[in-house]
Amino acid sequence: MTISAPQGIPFLPCGNSIRIDAVTPTAPAAVQVPLFAAGGNVEITQAVQMRIRISGSQVGDVSIGYGASAAEAINNAAAFPTAAGTGTKSIQMSAGTIELFTFTAGTFFTALSSAGTIQVHLTPGGGY
Repeated sequence: MTISAPQGIPFLPCGNSIRIDAVTPTAPAAVQVPLFAAGGNVEITQAVQMRIRISGSQVGDVSIGYGASAAEAINNAAAFPTAAGTGTKSIQMSAGTIELFTFTAGTFFTALSSAGTIQVHLTPGGGY
């Protein structure tokens, strides 16, 4: 089953939100976010959108690692870019931000914070 998001359709959650407590210096165990079609009884096995919200009550940045395995997600979250022109296989977000990304079903997620503990909320679905 494929969920497509026609233009102008508000984001529609399709599963339970998951919270990750991003910490430093080591990312926590990676988790998968279950994806379900409307009605909650059909598991989605293709790419869907993920709404990622970084709690605004903390100060700092997070490095969200993702991958096909838990180990890959943890490895990808393990470092913030350290110099101009260098990159990492992670998503960098700041506290108080919300973004939508598309991932393959079954993707593992974890997060590393720049300082302290920062809450990362992941909600699967589709729309804008």
